[in-house]
Amino acid sequence: MNNNQSVIPSLLGCKESSIKLRSALEKVASFMTNAIVIVYSPSACQFARVDAEGRLINNQNQPLDLQNIFEARIFTSDYELRWLNQTSGIGQAVLLTEKQVPEVFGESIQPVIAQEITPRKYLLWGEGVNTNMNEGWGTLAEARIGALPVPVNNLRQGQRVYLHSCEYVAIVDDYGNVAVVEERLVELEVK
Repeated sequence: MNNNQSVIPSLLGCKESSIKLRSALEKVASFMTNAIVIVYSPSACQFARVDAEGRLINNQNQPLDLQNIFEARIFTSDYELRWLNQTSGIGQAVLLTEKQVPEVFGESIQPVIAQEITPRKYLLWGEGVNTNMNEGWGTLAEARIGALPVPVNNLRQGQRVYLHSCEYVAIVDDYGNVAVVEERLVELEVK
C-alpha cells in the first residue's frame, strides 16, 4: 500500500438470530443511550430515542409499545443496531460499526472490506414548524404527511432535516465490479 493512501475501514458487526427487540436494546443501552431510532409498525413510521435503560422514548417522554414494531433502526455516529421482527416479536438483531465490536451478540458477521465509503444524506419530508415540544425534539410538517416529531435540537420554522448515512462500496464479483453492499445510518442534521 502506498503511504499516501488513506486506510478505508471495514464495516464490522455481530448479530443475534433470535431475540426480542427489548432484549437487544438492553444489550446496547450502555453505549447507545440517546441514540436516534426509526421505528416501523403497521400503523406508523416514527422517531424515538434510547434511554439509559434501553427503552425507546417518544417525543412525549413516554416509552413506546414494542408489541407491534416490525422493524427498528437505532443509530449513533459510531454504531447502528438493526432489528427485524421475524415471528411474534422475536427477530434478528445486527450491530454494525467501523470500531471494535462490543461483545453483545453471539455471532460475528463477515466484515465488509470497503473500496470506498460514500457519505449520503436524505431530506426528510416537511419543514420545521413552531410547536411546544419537549427538549431535544422538533416537528416537521407537510400537508401530505401531517406532523412528524423528530429528535433534533433547535429546529426552527422553515428549517429542514437531513438523515446522514455512509454507503460501503465493495468488490462484488471476480471481475472487480463494485457496488454499494451496505449502508449505515449516522445522524440527523438540521439545516
